Amino acid sequence: MKSTIKEKLSECSIYTKILIYVGTAMALILACMELFSILYIRQQQKRVMVYYQDTVDFYADYWGTKLSLADQSLLVLLNSACEDYYYATFGERTKLQYELAKRQLMQEFEETGIVYSNELYFFYYLPRRDLYIDSGYPAVSTVQRKQLENSMVQNINDKTIDYGRDWTLLDVGGEKYLYQIYLAEDGYCGAVVNFSEILRGMEELVENTNYATLTDEAGQDIIFGEQKHKGSYYKIKAALDMTGCDLTLMIGKVNIYRQIWLFALGVVILTAVMVAVLWYIIDYQRKELMIPLTHLNYCMQEFGQGNTQIRADESQAVQEVQELLNSFNEMAEQITQLKISVYEAELEKERTRYNYLKVQIQPHFYTNVLNLIYGLAEIQKYKDIQNLSLSMAKYFRYLMDDKGDLVPLRRELDCVNSYVEIQQLRYGGMIRLEVYPLVDTDHEMIPPIVIQTFVENSIKYNITMIKELTVKVVIEKENDKLFIRVEDNGCGFPEKIRTQLMDRQDVSVDGKHIGIRNVQMRLNALYGEEAVMTLNNQEGEGARVCLEIPSRMEQR
Repeated sequence: MKSTIKEKLSECSIYTKILIYVGTAMALILACMELFSILYIRQQQKRVMVYYQDTVDFYADYWGTKLSLADQSLLVLLNSACEDYYYATFGERTKLQYELAKRQLMQEFEETGIVYSNELYFFYYLPRRDLYIDSGYPAVSTVQRKQLENSMVQNINDKTIDYGRDWTLLDVGGEKYLYQIYLAEDGYCGAVVNFSEILRGMEELVENTNYATLTDEAGQDIIFGEQKHKGSYYKIKAALDMTGCDLTLMIGKVNIYRQIWLFALGVVILTAVMVAVLWYIIDYQRKELMIPLTHLNYCMQEFGQGNTQIRADESQAVQEVQELLNSFNEMAEQITQLKISVYEAELEKERTRYNYLKVQIQPHFYTNVLNLIYGLAEIQKYKDIQNLSLSMAKYFRYLMDDKGDLVPLRRELDCVNSYVEIQQLRYGGMIRLEVYPLVDTDHEMIPPIVIQTFVENSIKYNITMIKELTVKVVIEKENDKLFIRVEDNGCGFPEKIRTQLMDRQDVSVDGKHIGIRNVQMRLNALYGEEAVMTLNNQEGEGARVCLEIPSRMEQR
């Protein structure tokens, strides 16, 4: 069979041979490019859907956590209302005592609203006194706020509200709200969030959104966002904890895949143009094409073998062949840029994972702080509660802010100070923090929640009520390198854990992750091999963590 084909080809003219060879080569190229386009479209479709699902899951988890924390805050506020205010209201008390208790309760509600960045509305209603206290709610107008107050009071008086269950939807003046109410004695303490703001936030978070909605367990739409586009769409769901409902995002198919299909169409058009040009050149300029086509064939073979940097030399070819070679170079450049785009998409995916890791750092501290406030309230340590609330507000505001990849060193150290102040109240002053910033803290930039993580670990695993724990933080700079050292006088790292961390293994103590591995991953994502972290035990003096990262200065 092979011999027969060779014999037939030997009988053909050079023109015919060129035509056959080039035609075959172009057919193969067309098939490969079409196959590549199909595979790319499928891969990109899967990647896009995974990205949107992860984003919606993250957003639902974020609000689920916030609603859960708001639940706990409601119980704390209700306890304060019962213990601090109830007796002044119904006991044999003076008017001054009543007003002081009322003012203190209003302050607690306002401070709670600040902790939640005024995204939630907290209120207390005492029917017997016709008393209504709230935290303020900048997210709605004054008229809407008054409508919300009237609706809450009316529903409570009409006994149409369930207490202490999942967060429930409420329609007030055409606006949708989620509310939770707890009852103690004959006072009602509740929290409200504008659900339209939740939907709007999710629509702004995700590009190419058709609209967002809330669906019940049966999949029926409860609340609709603003529909932006017509046509078909994908439905992305994530459970919203504490509500029994799902957050659903409608993603328009046309907007998502427009660029993908344009790419595929471009590949087909480019290939068709190349085939037409070749037919024209081969038909009218036979001899002049031999050397340039041989060169082109060589370049195509090299490109197919992975040499994407190779480009055709157009200087020795006739004008028509120069156009062909130029088309090849453009195609090679487009394919190279496509590979770069895929690589950049992978980097963006890693960046999203890194941001998600940053958010994961925040929730683990909340419960302990709330329990501490509860304990202080039981023994009526109001001054300590005020100091603790101020430190909490500073600490949580720093954690919940969108800080970006880098923050000024001063903000990180302020967060550490706030955290230690909270722990000092918890452990009766058995902690001493020493900070030696030998650099420009206002303009030196570092990744957030790095120093705080190591200080937190020092306190968490070394604090006792017998010996004062000293944590020292030293920051120095040398040759565009920033050196951060955190050390304590505790018991040091267990050798097994220290070895696992240095080998970049995931480590936990008593089933709890210690956070250092997370810091390693973040530093690696930001600086690569330029970031160096060492863990050592000081002889007889506890643990020492040393970080070496590139210096980054804020643009003035």
